[in-house]
Amino acid sequence: MSTLSPSSPSVSHYRREHAPWRRYLPSDISMKLMYADYIEKDYKCSYESYRKAVKSLNISFTKLGEEQCESCLLQEQHVKADHQGEAAVNCPQCEKWQIHKDSATESRLHYQSDAERDWPEDTSTRSVDLQKVIILPRMPGVKSAVFTRRIVAYHETFTAVGKKTNKKNTISVVWHEGIAGRSAAEITSAYAAALEKERDIKHIVYWVDNCSSQNKNWCLFSSLVSIVNSQTISTEDITLKFFQPGHTFMSADSFHHGVEQEMKSRPGGVVYDFDDFLSVVGNSNSKKVEVVELKNEGIRDWTDGHSAVKSKKLPKLADLKVVQLRRGSRSMFVKISHEEEDFTELDFLQKKFQLKIPTTLRPQDKGIEEAKKGDILKKLGPLMPPNRRLFWRSLHVSNTDEE
Repeated sequence: MSTLSPSSPSVSHYRREHAPWRRYLPSDISMKLMYADYIEKDYKCSYESYRKAVKSLNISFTKLGEEQCESCLLQEQHVKADHQGEAAVNCPQCEKWQIHKDSATESRLHYQSDAERDWPEDTSTRSVDLQKVIILPRMPGVKSAVFTRRIVAYHETFTAVGKKTNKKNTISVVWHEGIAGRSAAEITSAYAAALEKERDIKHIVYWVDNCSSQNKNWCLFSSLVSIVNSQTISTEDITLKFFQPGHTFMSADSFHHGVEQEMKSRPGGVVYDFDDFLSVVGNSNSKKVEVVELKNEGIRDWTDGHSAVKSKKLPKLADLKVVQLRRGSRSMFVKISHEEEDFTELDFLQKKFQLKIPTTLRPQDKGIEEAKKGDILKKLGPLMPPNRRLFWRSLHVSNTDEE
């Protein structure tokens, strides 16, 4: 089959551990719309054959925040096929799934406990998540927009957890691919921006998913050691608590739903440019949000400082359930179960690794492909109000793919 459409599916951080090659289309695209465009180009193909071809490319239209756990779905099929619908004793696959289920239950109970706890004023407890694929400009009903390569907007959300949730605004760190991507250094820069917004808070607790490309990697841990030991914040410790993959619903997901609702409530559901998207986030969820626009000077060259030799003696990152970084220490303090009372101290950094805030990652915005910018201006620019075209004209151009 020829190219399905000029639209470009995006790889999402969601479910990457279980479906590493799956790609996702933005919410303003549907299978029927793609098929209609395909047929208009005089290709001959039945709808069912087209649908199967899209499926074979691992392209998904699923709402990412509502995806089911693939480990649990696989187990469901396994017990139906091999065990008459019930998990079996002494079955390696069933035993592996039981460990997965128990871990999911454990992390959920601890998250609920944190949500019900009356935290002291010197502690901030939040859930952290990167919102699903957001493509700009968003122009529902405009076919040219659907089938034009557009830019990705990123929204890292730090939403309060606990009884005092209503007293704390969500911190939304927002940028777009013309400014930066989502490498470990760039995601860490979003964490740094959020931490600086609570620079006087003594204890920070973040509930995050297990995505290794986003929240559980040596670059992030190394960088958080530098941040907690810096003079930019007065925080004493930063704690990351991890959900079991596939079972990560959190307060940040509810906030993202509010952002989606705000986009739909705009006239025609239109979001022409990045300033419009900043307005969407700021006006969502009863305006209980502090929007932080992440600019190039805030994208810093955070690096991985862990020692490969030392790491051979450490637990696998995948097994860590809680990680804490403390002021006055170069170590990481970990738990391999949420049930553990005490932390285990791990020396993980290279001796030569310096605890410092690095310089800006690049001298200017990352930029987008010149061809992509040209397509947006040519195909969509005339359909926008004149005052929205300035953003697209001013986008920095880069012909190198840094992601």
